[in-house]
Amino acid sequence: MNLSKGKNESYRLKIKTKRELSVFYWFVMENKPMTGYYLSSPLKNMKRINSIYRMSMGDASGLLSEIISHYHSGALDVIVYYERKIELFLDSLLPESEFEWFRKNEHACYFVWLSIKKYCPQLSSEMLNIQKEVVPQKFSHVRSLADLSVYGNFNPNTQHVIALEPFLSEIKSLHTYPTSHKERYNSILYFMDLVPAYFIDKLSFIKNIRSQWDSKFKAKRKLNIPMDNTELCQWAWEYMKNKPSRRMRIYDQSTDTPEKSAALSGEDDTSPTYSADNKDDNCNKHMSESTSQEDYNKSPRNDAANDKNSKYKSGKKKVSYRTIDLSPEGGSTLSKVNRIGWHDAFEIIQPSTSKEIYLAIHAVWTFYVGGTLSEPELYHQFKRARDTYLTRKRKKIKRIRNK
Repeated sequence: MNLSKGKNESYRLKIKTKRELSVFYWFVMENKPMTGYYLSSPLKNMKRINSIYRMSMGDASGLLSEIISHYHSGALDVIVYYERKIELFLDSLLPESEFEWFRKNEHACYFVWLSIKKYCPQLSSEMLNIQKEVVPQKFSHVRSLADLSVYGNFNPNTQHVIALEPFLSEIKSLHTYPTSHKERYNSILYFMDLVPAYFIDKLSFIKNIRSQWDSKFKAKRKLNIPMDNTELCQWAWEYMKNKPSRRMRIYDQSTDTPEKSAALSGEDDTSPTYSADNKDDNCNKHMSESTSQEDYNKSPRNDAANDKNSKYKSGKKKVSYRTIDLSPEGGSTLSKVNRIGWHDAFEIIQPSTSKEIYLAIHAVWTFYVGGTLSEPELYHQFKRARDTYLTRKRKKIKRIRNK
């Protein structure tokens, strides 16, 4: 990417692709004072603006440069300064081949989308250092970057910068609640193109996400929820939403049951739960992989056999227990140790179709639970709850048929 001198002795960006044009368009047309000033002038041409993506790359970039030049009254130094800042973003664009691994994979794409909602690449101080008097509204004077150092390697002496939090929030909101794979994919490209990070840091970021995906998805158990069972998908989604923290069964002291022994021996232990995104290689050694459909197909047909061969023998005294959330006394806030990470997902995910619910269930499980110390426990609890749901449903259907 480079700046070239045009006929009017002004420097203009050379735009070669639609992605580059989209970045240039965002920096100009989403800057309300700049576009407002242009639209209130005699130079405005709504027909050209509305057809900008149908123009040649040269004509489209020329129109955007014209809007910048008009706003700054032809002040060459200021115009070049602004366009050179935009050039930094254009030079940071990753080739689309880096996104190919999730372009047609709906589950992987969902995982990447959750990743960019929670994390971002190491940010660039140079790309954020844009003086507010040159670029109004979209960029504003905020506190010293020393306070923002957690986001990357910043120069603490820099004073004029993009307001970081609103900026990141804006570029993550192309589709606030994507309703399809295509919208999620476009949202990822939109964010990766506009996030203020150098090429090498964006590349490292996307490769790290892929490594996490390979580890969490391929080496861990998958939930046994088939897409065509819409009722079971809905049940699983509600189960996750209604379980913000780890739980434990408390049995009546007079009850001597296998569960009680298991709970006392640590099956439902309260050991610390680490971040859902910290890989636990030791856990992988003890995990056996099972496919969703195989596991699902086994459970409904074998419920009776399971009951028959279960450690719970018929005629035994009814088990008495209660289930408690492992949260602090008072319940005002959940303990970080016992809180399940997936609870954060329900603020950003609102599936509107049965397929979206299915994808959301597996994405949330893989992203927040896969590879954590709590995975075996949560998987066991999920299967137990699912089998109970299926058994009750089957018995209800049987009662209705026998009437």
